[in-house]
Amino acid sequence: MRTHARIRPGFTLVELIVVISIIGTIAGAVLLMVPSLDRQGRAARGADQLQGWLLIAKQQALRDQRPRGLRMITDPSNPGRITQLEYIEEPEPYVPPKEAILSLFFQGGQYRGTLSNPTTPGISMAPEVVSALQPGDWLEIQLSGTMYRITAVDAASGLISFESNSKLDEIPTNGKAMVLSNGFQFIRALRPMVGEDPLTLPKGVFINMATSQMPARDIVFSPSGQLVGQSLGRTIIWVQDEEDSGPPTLICIYGRTGQIAAHPVSSSGDPYEFTRDGKSSGL
Repeated sequence: MRTHARIRPGFTLVELIVVISIIGTIAGAVLLMVPSLDRQGRAARGADQLQGWLLIAKQQALRDQRPRGLRMITDPSNPGRITQLEYIEEPEPYVPPKEAILSLFFQGGQYRGTLSNPTTPGISMAPEVVSALQPGDWLEIQLSGTMYRITAVDAASGLISFESNSKLDEIPTNGKAMVLSNGFQFIRALRPMVGEDPLTLPKGVFINMATSQMPARDIVFSPSGQLVGQSLGRTIIWVQDEEDSGPPTLICIYGRTGQIAAHPVSSSGDPYEFTRDGKSSGL
């Protein structure tokens, strides 16, 4: 006796429409959830990035044996909110060629100076001076130990202007010049690292300067890895999302050791509690 296998019919059109509708509903729900989940993790990702940038700056200081760090780039329209930073460095002191002569004089109510090289007459030292020096650098006269702060460097002539104060009494004010052929150098201040682009936090993430605990907008590591200017203190950087969709994160740099750690904001009355007690932070 022959038996015939029962042929199962395919899906009906109604069944296909129902299945496709269910898949579409699930996919739509997932797509709606993804941006929310992404926003919730933005502050944490921004804090991770910042912690990594700080570690790089510290390693650069240890490697180069020169102060290195990060600078908060201030937006004049919103100075309390930082979204960009840049690497900074303190270059080696600028020591002009041994043949160079420094002339210091009082002109137009201001102390000024020029560098010249008598062995190369007709060749200006202005390009070298302009590339080496900037406002905020210091002239150090080593014999007396006097420091003169530079306020301007003329791009065309290389004329150097100094801050006027009572310590400049070595420079004559009678129209004559004080000429130095040796025993001086220029101490160069912190400046953006050459060839490095600004560092930008993820969109919607910023450093809240009102709730951060920072003595300055420059975070600088010494050649030993310590935090410059805070050997016994700590710097706390408050990283948050502009929509408050996720909890803020505190990046803490401990002055004596230069250790960089991430902590959550405490829900107790002291939001910085975990920066003093890292063991209980859960991170």
